[in-house]
Amino acid sequence: VTFTDPDGVSGSPVTGTIRTRCDPPLGSGTTYYVSTTGSDTNPGTETAPFATMQKAANAAVAGSTVLVKAGTYSGGITIPVSGTDSNYITFMPFGSDVVTIDGSTNHFIITDRSYIRIKGFRFSRSTGSSISISGPSAHDIIIEDSTFDDPAIGGGYGESALRVQS
Repeated sequence: VTFTDPDGVSGSPVTGTIRTRCDPPLGSGTTYYVSTTGSDTNPGTETAPFATMQKAANAAVAGSTVLVKAGTYSGGITIPVSGTDSNYITFMPFGSDVVTIDGSTNHFIITDRSYIRIKGFRFSRSTGSSISISGPSAHDIIIEDSTFDDPAIGGGYGESALRVQS
């Protein structure tokens, strides 16, 4: 690994240890689907998807994967259960779909939950924290490949793209 300083600072060579994490594979449980054209009375299958990410979160258990089809969704998604070390609960877009979670106080709310992965979303216009992680039991939360646009437009205390509090 080569380190460079864009400001042109030079000196002794920099050495260090880089530890990469081994991404856990998708869980072995049920895959649920969400689409803007779905219905929360549907079973959450690919051909009969849910309409909201909250409905999928409520159905998910350890090992579940929630695949969200292209579109813009509202936030305020509370994760009600934890995954396990070998079966994360994963939320991610379907294939290469672009998924935006737009406006709300907090887009994802994770309180005292663990083994949750949130991957590949675009978070926009949160008036609170785009992702709020709190509680002494919260651990092993993976947020990856996501974009945060205009986080905390309200500008109040504690508002940010990502809030972590024990």
